[in-house]
Amino acid sequence: MRKRIRDIVNNDTTKYGRTFDYTIEFLILVSLIAYAIETLPNNPPALQLILVRIETISVIIFTIEYILRIYIAEKPLKYIF
Repeated sequence: MRKRIRDIVNNDTTKYGRTFDYTIEFLILVSLIAYAIETLPNNPPALQLILVRIETISVIIFTIEYILRIYIAEKPLKYIF
């Protein structure tokens, strides 16, 4: 299981690896755009709610990615620090 996850997360030459990378890159872009819009004055409450949800979902996915990277690391403590 660990080898399979490592192959997806670290190897962007496979179909699943590219999909994983593109997904994370897209999420980074969406997160940055949402953050930029959030700094604008006078955003309506509905937009503020959407931006907070985007931020929350992004943080959850980035946390899962980080935990996966720790899980598949050869030396997890070295990866963390």
